[in-house]
Amino acid sequence: MTQLETPVAFLVFNRTETTRRVFRAIADARPNIYFWWRMIGDRRT
Repeated sequence: MTQLETPVAFLVFNRTETTRRVFRAIADARPNIYFWWRMIGDRRT
């Protein structure tokens, strides 16, 4: 499988099952640059 040349940024917030599915798809694409950011906190703040 070839490696994805486009950098990927993945922002995660409160959607556990969606996060799993998207992460698997990103891993399958094998991007050469990958940024992962997990947002922590309450939306009300």
